[in-house]
Amino acid sequence: MWLWSSCSKQKGCWRNCCTISPRGFVRVVRDDLLWPNGIGISPDGTRVYVAEFVASRVRVLGPQGASAFAHAPRGECDGLPVDVEGCVWVALGSSGGIARFSADGVLDELIDLAGRFVSSLAFSGTAIYITTPGALLRHDVDVQGLPVAEARVPVARLQVTGRVG
Repeated sequence: MWLWSSCSKQKGCWRNCCTISPRGFVRVVRDDLLWPNGIGISPDGTRVYVAEFVASRVRVLGPQGASAFAHAPRGECDGLPVDVEGCVWVALGSSGGIARFSADGVLDELIDLAGRFVSSLAFSGTAIYITTPGALLRHDVDVQGLPVAEARVPVARLQVTGRVG
């Protein structure tokens, strides 16, 4: 299971991306992210996408390491789901929109929701649900989102390894 964010007081903001094993062991995978928020996994499971709010970009973590996957066309990168075609959908924060990036990181679609802060996205079939302050919106798209696997974490036994701070 992948997690984003743990606090690093020395660096002043949320910076980490972690994994949790089925036995409850936590491992810090990246500690150089700029306020990681949304997280998604590619359909083949080889890449993890992390939205970096402060940097207005999506980073990809994969077998070759970490790199920039896409940059927000406007606003910030906030919530993030992945669809069955491997495209990454990103909530664009203060710019009031949603961006869809192809599996290669190329901007494929931009949906305007003028005047609204868009913080998170989630799929249900071919509908994408959009959270904004005071409202939950629904927008129909022509593709299904990837199912999100259920995770059970033995909280009482968590043990953290790796670099922090």
